[in-house]
Amino acid sequence: MTLDPQSLALLESFRKAGGTAIDDVDMATARRDYDTLFAQLGGPVPDTVSIRMETVPLADHPLPLRLYRPRAVTGPAPVLLFFHGGGWSMGGLPCYDAPLSHLAADSGFILASVGYRLAPENPFPAPLDDALNSTRWALSQIGLHGGNPARLLIGGDSAGATLAASVCQLLSPAEQRPKGQVLFYPVLTLADGDARLVSRQTNGNGDYFLSREGIAWAKGNYLSDPSLAFLPAVSPLLAPDLRGLPPALLVTGGYDPLHDEAALYAARLRDAGGQAEHLTYPGTFHGFMSFCGALDVGRQAIREVADRMQRMV
Repeated sequence: MTLDPQSLALLESFRKAGGTAIDDVDMATARRDYDTLFAQLGGPVPDTVSIRMETVPLADHPLPLRLYRPRAVTGPAPVLLFFHGGGWSMGGLPCYDAPLSHLAADSGFILASVGYRLAPENPFPAPLDDALNSTRWALSQIGLHGGNPARLLIGGDSAGATLAASVCQLLSPAEQRPKGQVLFYPVLTLADGDARLVSRQTNGNGDYFLSREGIAWAKGNYLSDPSLAFLPAVSPLLAPDLRGLPPALLVTGGYDPLHDEAALYAARLRDAGGQAEHLTYPGTFHGFMSFCGALDVGRQAIREVADRMQRMV
């Protein structure tokens, strides 16, 4: 399979503009460029969804919460609690308005996007603690915002999907758990040297938006000590026991460096007796769902994910 024409054209436009490398710029510039790129390529926001800001009232540091609710939905709605991408160090909530609004409109879910603390100012475990504590809050309190906590999924994209996968592992069997996990191209390991992850090599040279250098840059910001990468809380793929986890949907592009770890994680979840589907779009690259204003495959994936979300609750 080759890149589809729109994905190829978008990558070529990145190349002509000087590339998308983030490991050679200061953090303020990286954050500004990330927000600008994602806002532009998300396209217009549908007017069938309302967007408002609320707060996750954690005791020591309340977190911003951006809510997307389909205007046609009445009564308590199913919820997807979402953690944005950006290598644990980038990603403003508004730059996800288009894809999350489309996902809310297509699914009938409330999308609740959490503004967790970012590295390097707040390295591991701060972003994960925020994800875990906001999940516990949502499972008991999302009804305050019109959601049904008994029909709550957890998910995210890229680094945010990693947080969601880790949260599912960290919640104890005695706790209420999400009904499922929806993981868009997650980083499932930050430990180097896993020979099974061939896509890290074949797709990670910088030609397909996300590079090995970019992953290393994100790792360096997130982890104060590289040895932390071997903790399952950082690298969910390394967890020795995946039994009892919520059903999972994993989504990747065929040219994503993270493709193979998603496939491997889905297989391990199934081997552990769980339900897992790996939905892959062969002709596109990392982040494609956020670029739904420029890539038809991004809108296609959002529609197909919405259908699967409805079946998970």
